[in-house]
Amino acid sequence: MAVASSRLRELREEDGLSAAEIARRVDVDANSISRWENDRGQIPDWRKQQLAEFFGVSVAFLMGWDTEGLMMNLGRCPMCEAPIVAREDNPDARDPYVPATMWICERGCRVTQPDFAEVP
Repeated sequence: MAVASSRLRELREEDGLSAAEIARRVDVDANSISRWENDRGQIPDWRKQQLAEFFGVSVAFLMGWDTEGLMMNLGRCPMCEAPIVAREDNPDARDPYVPATMWICERGCRVTQPDFAEVP
């Protein structure tokens, strides 16, 4: 998550805003912003979308999954229909009934079975 924490700080500083100002504008505790920027806590999925919209970037960019601005054709999220932009190892894969790969959509959803139909 280090990329997300540095990206969050970078976006905030580019806009010339303090952590307290961001916290006020997105209705979150300023300590949460500080924890996320210092990689001492994970940003909840629904908050990722809110922060991305606030800064005018995609969740994929905020989280560091889209470092070059390229969108990969990995299908669509079955929960929200957003494009799948990354994959990661599933930490719960020790269970033989749990898929070893998690797919991440542009909005931050983590799914095990994306829709691999063509992404327009």
